[in-house]
Amino acid sequence: MNERNAYRKIYITINSNCNNNCINCLLPKDFKSSGDILSPSKLESILTKIPIQKYDIIEISGGEPTLHPSLIDILYILKSRSHGKIVLLTNAENLVDYKFAKTICEFVDDFVVTLYTSNEKMHDFITQTPGSFKKKWVGLSNLSKLGAKIHIKTLLMQQTFKTFPDLIKFANSHFTNFHFNINSLHMVNNAWDNRAVIGVRFSEAKPYIEEALDYAEENNIIASAFVPMCVIDPYYWHYFPVGFGEIIKRSISITPNGKVGKAEMLLREFINKPAKCQRCILKNRCYWPWEGYVNYYGEGELSPIIKNEGGDI
Repeated sequence: MNERNAYRKIYITINSNCNNNCINCLLPKDFKSSGDILSPSKLESILTKIPIQKYDIIEISGGEPTLHPSLIDILYILKSRSHGKIVLLTNAENLVDYKFAKTICEFVDDFVVTLYTSNEKMHDFITQTPGSFKKKWVGLSNLSKLGAKIHIKTLLMQQTFKTFPDLIKFANSHFTNFHFNINSLHMVNNAWDNRAVIGVRFSEAKPYIEEALDYAEENNIIASAFVPMCVIDPYYWHYFPVGFGEIIKRSISITPNGKVGKAEMLLREFINKPAKCQRCILKNRCYWPWEGYVNYYGEGELSPIIKNEGGDI
């Protein structure tokens, strides 16, 4: 995708509460405890002031959006007013109810579900919620039975990075319509507080990321990665999305209390690169949440690419 043709996106956070307390959570504690919720009437009022038809993707998140008591009403409003794709970021645990999952699928085009690991004990340690893996697995299975498009999102953590190759194989053995996304941690809030427990250097994770991407290539699985391109072999650069920076710049966010603005966290952490990256020829292609990582580990692993070393840039 050419950056000049990048699509427009609306990030809508519809509620602040969640049924997990993940040790890597990026949301501020005061936000999670606020109880803020975006009502259907408030959303309709906001949409009268936004040319929603010009936006290609509507991404809904929380908190955990399936906890919103009027989620179906919100989805109906968005589906009836927008021509764009509806994406739901969810832990899928409430989708254990097959009927509920089926209703959601009538409105949602893509589901983004974080799956830390296929190890139940480790997964529930990360979520700090006993039984969360079992619920997630049933929810994912329901989505798969319903033919939903699933984006399996995994995060680069001390507890997970060595399992990336096994996780993509695990997903491939159970799902037919899925994408596999490897993401860096937003090292803020819970993730920053727990950085000594969950943090891992990119250089340590590199072989596991590349092995997972090898499997994706061998099995025709759509995959992507949000880590510094300079730490990964150029052979894999085609797995790094093109135009992401322009997408962020063209996007807006709506908060549970009805505030409309730019996607500020993404702008800060993805667009405003560290000083060392400013002379890299990949700086307009390489996107990852750098700020907390650099504050903790420094810039030592980053090696600006000064000339084309191969790969698709």
